[in-house]
Amino acid sequence: MNTKYLRNLNTYYIVSIQEKNKWTSLINKSYMYDFYHTWQYHSIESSGEPILFVHEFGDNFLALPLIKRKIENTSYFDCTSVYGYPGPISSLPFDLIKREAIVSFKAVLSEYFISSNVVSVFSRLHPLMDQKLILNNFDGIVNNGQTVYIDLAADIEAIRTNYGHGTSSSIQILRKKGYFVKEADSINEIKHFIEIYYSNMARVNAAPYYFFKEDYFLELLNTSDFNCKLFLVCLDGKIASGSVITFTSNIMQYHLSGTHSDYYKDAPTKLLIDEVALFGQNIGMKYFHLGGGIGGSNDSLFKFKAGFSDLYANFFTWRFIANRPIYDNLVLERSKLYVLTDTFPLYRSN
Repeated sequence: MNTKYLRNLNTYYIVSIQEKNKWTSLINKSYMYDFYHTWQYHSIESSGEPILFVHEFGDNFLALPLIKRKIENTSYFDCTSVYGYPGPISSLPFDLIKREAIVSFKAVLSEYFISSNVVSVFSRLHPLMDQKLILNNFDGIVNNGQTVYIDLAADIEAIRTNYGHGTSSSIQILRKKGYFVKEADSINEIKHFIEIYYSNMARVNAAPYYFFKEDYFLELLNTSDFNCKLFLVCLDGKIASGSVITFTSNIMQYHLSGTHSDYYKDAPTKLLIDEVALFGQNIGMKYFHLGGGIGGSNDSLFKFKAGFSDLYANFFTWRFIANRPIYDNLVLERSKLYVLTDTFPLYRSN
């Protein structure tokens, strides 16, 4: 290894959630990032303490946002990531970062975990950013399936040509029935959408984590860190469905969505995705990331999204054990059924 990197193994620091300007400055200096990395999105996280780990090498940096959580009744911690697709970011394109810098990133991050009593780390990675180039030196990269995205650089008619036949015909029928798409412009419309979203989550027996508080939606839609809009599909003056869409750098994210039970059979969200894709293209977005199925599975949700594009990206998670002896002890103490679950860390499976 180049000796200049050996001399700089301690060149890391932690940015806390109280340091908004410092966090935001680093994000804005990143070559590529999404709203999942921003200070604002981390500031509404309630499961632990948001931190931004930063490793400097020369005039550049690698950074990793994490949520640090206390492991109950111990002196230890673990780290997880915000809901969505965060993972590491850098001031350079990942493929231009020299191996010495990647090796030193692993060394200082590992040092931080050990010195801070961090037992394990779970982070979702961004399907449109090849973050494995940075994390491949660690153990624990897991392929969780695929996600779907639309290339907005193509002509809108070329984009629509890639729609499945059922998707195209459904959109035509929705327009004939009088459905239309608009941006929410009142607090009442936002609250109505939140009720629809909650109803959908209850219908699919979603975990409590997905029942975000009303403040979560309001803060997303009013943030200045990134652009976020609530688009609604309406018919006869009533809201049939809606989706929270984010716009960061050149990436649009289909973040949260819900459809009123009275309109399930018409699938009005198909019209919304089509209209929002055109909107994003007109304002210069490059990608419209629709996401994948539940838990990365090839389920009905994935097939619904695949009706809009044949472009798939691999969705990886990083599941790293920083302290194996303590991790194994916690598993033995706390998880009697851990063999039957995919939960990570296993000691939180109960």
